[in-house]
Amino acid sequence: MSHIPRYMRALGWIAFGLMWIPFCTMFFFMSKQGASEAPFEDLTSPFTISFALMFVMMFIAMGLLFGSSVVSWLLKRFALSRGERMTARIVNIKPTGTTVNRYYDEIHFDLELNYMGETLQLGTEKLLPRFGAPNYQVGMSVNVMYEPTMKVISMLD
Repeated sequence: MSHIPRYMRALGWIAFGLMWIPFCTMFFFMSKQGASEAPFEDLTSPFTISFALMFVMMFIAMGLLFGSSVVSWLLKRFALSRGERMTARIVNIKPTGTTVNRYYDEIHFDLELNYMGETLQLGTEKLLPRFGAPNYQVGMSVNVMYEPTMKVISMLD
């Protein structure tokens, strides 16, 4: 699958980590400002700028983190609707760290696909029940839908 969801997730965590810098500086400037001034009286005060920057970084982080799942789902739907049915071999399996309802884990599969005489290394993610991951082993063949124009793949099994 496209690497866009993975990059979105990584950038989301970076933005989440950077969000704490204006959060901490906001309290530093709050103590410097004193009790006599209203915190939002001057829009160019360091406190107000830190406060606004913290919320901007928070919305960017949440948008990227939640948006990565949406983009991944949309790419899978695109491959299922326009792709060709093929067989691929599992090369690597690793968890992404995402859990849904404490029951489903998102697993990343690196797949090897032979398409028109060319061997392609592609990846996709799939939600599996917590105890369903052992059903997939490295070297196992799985049915996939492959969309060659965007090089997007989705597992059927």
